[in-house]
Amino acid sequence: MDIKALKGFTAIANCRSFTQAAKQLSITQPTLSIQLKRLEDKLGFHLFHRSKKAAVELTSEGRKFLLEAHHVLQAYDRAVTYGREILASKSGQLTLGAESFSLHRPERNELVFEYLRSYPEIKFRVINDQPCELFSQLEEGTIDVMLCTRPDCRENLEMLKICEYDLGMFLPIETWSGEGTTIDLRSLSGSKVLNVNSRYHLPWTSRLCQFFSQFGIEIISPPEEGYEAVVRFSQMLRLPMLTLDLPPRFNETPADMVHCTFDGVALPIEWYLIKKKMTRSRALDKLWAMGTKIADNSEADLVLAR
Repeated sequence: MDIKALKGFTAIANCRSFTQAAKQLSITQPTLSIQLKRLEDKLGFHLFHRSKKAAVELTSEGRKFLLEAHHVLQAYDRAVTYGREILASKSGQLTLGAESFSLHRPERNELVFEYLRSYPEIKFRVINDQPCELFSQLEEGTIDVMLCTRPDCRENLEMLKICEYDLGMFLPIETWSGEGTTIDLRSLSGSKVLNVNSRYHLPWTSRLCQFFSQFGIEIISPPEEGYEAVVRFSQMLRLPMLTLDLPPRFNETPADMVHCTFDGVALPIEWYLIKKKMTRSRALDKLWAMGTKIADNSEADLVLAR
């Protein structure tokens, strides 16, 4: 069925005037009349009463057909919108910068794999790097969005919390005198605890130092970068080390060490999707919407766990 004719018919019905409908559609009145005549010939009945009255009146058949015409035009608009989305996403691309540790977070993997599965036509790339580097890349436009723990508080950034986990600690077994899997941090007063190099994520490191200083604990870093270096130096120097709350297969307790959580206090590790404010694209909006859904599920799981 001719979409132009249907638009002409609904315009006449709304305006109750051929002249006003033609102006609304930016066509001539004779052209509109021809479109309507062809539509009526195809349907086999008149849509309007032919009279010399100022206002155009629908026939009983015309009133019934008007409802169907609206449905058809709405479906047509939806189809056109969908087609434009297909065209836009076909040439779309998105680069996600992810903190290296997030590789072992189930939420990150769900986000990446579900996005790849749902939008195979979008050119999607993931860059793993340190947060300090990712923030610079986001500012420069090298990446479109990033996934990071405890982000910088910058006014030009929009943030979406994806999930939250508590920080833990590995202790040399010879220093462990407690029972269970929790430790009173006051018992480590005067001790040094290893963590990744402060350059990895300066705002997060500052927060850690402030938190542990209230218990008389000093946070130090090994001369090498990376989580594996922290584990190695912790074993060699027999010093406690901070550890991320990773699944067991990625976070096996090192030999001669004990995994502990903190008694009576918690230091949550928050993972965020971060983008520059006012940044929009279809590819980015789809990832953000997917992140929102994962965040809602994660929050529900956290409430149930508590």
